[in-house]
Amino acid sequence: MEQKKDFSFRLTTREGLGEFMDAFEGFRSERDLDYKVYFDLKICLEEIIINIFKHGGGGKERDLKVNVLLVQRDDGTIVSEITDNAIPFNIVKMNSGVDFESELEDRPIGGVGIHLVKNLADSLEYEQLQDGNKVILSKKTASA
Repeated sequence: MEQKKDFSFRLTTREGLGEFMDAFEGFRSERDLDYKVYFDLKICLEEIIINIFKHGGGGKERDLKVNVLLVQRDDGTIVSEITDNAIPFNIVKMNSGVDFESELEDRPIGGVGIHLVKNLADSLEYEQLQDGNKVILSKKTASA
């Protein structure tokens, strides 16, 4: 049986997200991933990457770099490791603050992405690096 390669991608601008998503679709096709697993991962990765580029400079000009590594374990679980050189941001400890009780037009903007990531990932870990952040999330496949 042929060993499937890990998937690695580097983004240096938010505009690189489209190219990343195209490459991620290739990863899905190569592994014949269930569409729900792919879709959940796609939402998680997109939310994390957008937030890094939107907030990772801390209001200052900063050359941000985001590296994404995807590995499919022997049990089928997809593990995503996202590292960056942004300001510290622990998504695991962050409260999304989303108010689902109020009317939509009365709710403040923000927090829904964090809520989605925490609810769509099967596991979520954070590590503050010396020069950035590492987020590891995993999603079980039907074979996991």
